[in-house]
Amino acid sequence: MRVNLPADLRAVLHTDLRWLGLAALVFLGACSSAPQASLSPLALQALEAETQGAQRYDQGQFDLAIRSFELAQQLHRRVDDPAGVARNLTQQARSQLSAGRPQAALDALATVPSPGADLLQLQATMALGDVAKVERLMPAVAQACPAACADHAALRVLQARWALSRAQPEQALAHAQAAVPLLQARQEHRELANAWRLSAQAHGQLGATALALQAANQALTLDRSLGLPERIAADWLLMGRLQHTSDPQQARAAYARAKDVALAAGLHGMVAQIDQIDQIAPRLKETAP
Repeated sequence: MRVNLPADLRAVLHTDLRWLGLAALVFLGACSSAPQASLSPLALQALEAETQGAQRYDQGQFDLAIRSFELAQQLHRRVDDPAGVARNLTQQARSQLSAGRPQAALDALATVPSPGADLLQLQATMALGDVAKVERLMPAVAQACPAACADHAALRVLQARWALSRAQPEQALAHAQAAVPLLQARQEHRELANAWRLSAQAHGQLGATALALQAANQALTLDRSLGLPERIAADWLLMGRLQHTSDPQQARAAYARAKDVALAAGLHGMVAQIDQIDQIAPRLKETAP
């Protein structure tokens, strides 16, 4: 059986999720000269659900991605494939984290040993604000994932985020800048945008507004190419905050762009957040470019 993946699915293989199910399909399609492995209809359905989950995650449709990964797990269980179950459980937890449900992610990871679970558990614990547990987990995760580790760049991004939350902008900047070339080399654009955004925040806290704006623009360019409205709006909001004191007019223009994107995407929580920033909302129309 030969499976030909379209270009957009082949591209998914190079994202930060590293979809092993898709890699299996590519392998089956590539070995045309060897005896062809056969997959049962249920196994094919499981890989199809996994592929659909990958696409939905990349599109920012996290709730739909979760449903796809749950279906894939069910199908992998029916064909007695524990590796497939664990793989999709990991991606389900990652999707739940991206959807803002860290406790659900931890609950999912607790049900079965999963690849990459330590890093996801650390990320979820950070999101829950459990400082003591993060301080306990961070050294162990860092020791288990040195520079050669496949998840080292993602770990650096987490370390940068944690350092920022602890008012340590110098450390945050060092971690974020270390992550950038690694993520560029792997073409992990979603996580690369995170690294640039964290660099912008760190530069901003250090008073380097020009460098902060350059980094924020890098994040914005990536988020536009990925088509992620929530992150695009967040990038404009960040640029507004960076210029809030030094250049109020540019700040208002950035807030206006953020609000325009948020309104178009139905991001009502972000719209409310923008409206609360120094009561800037009444003047947005006057200053929008």
